[in-house]
Amino acid sequence: MQNLSCTLRLARGLGFHRLTVESLSLASLVSALLGETVDKTLQKADWSVRPLSEEHFRYAAADTTWCAQLRTALEAIEGPPPPDRDSPEAIDAAFPAAKLRN
Repeated sequence: MQNLSCTLRLARGLGFHRLTVESLSLASLVSALLGETVDKTLQKADWSVRPLSEEHFRYAAADTTWCAQLRTALEAIEGPPPPDRDSPEAIDAAFPAAKLRN
């Protein structure tokens, strides 16, 4: 388990100007980085009902697939440099879409 990295932790480690999403939810990250839509139909289903349907199992298994793909995509994004080399001017120049709107 030590070698598994949490996708949320990876995403939080990137500056907002490197990962321009409004939410770090699984669905948002998948949409932004993989261009896919996560089916959330069963998110609020009653998972205590047994036996679980095949659809429930596929839904649960999909999260692990998404997480593995997200980990690869997040690791490919350049992490932030040390603060002494990451000036506001450099951020504005490299990531104009990330500028805060007034």
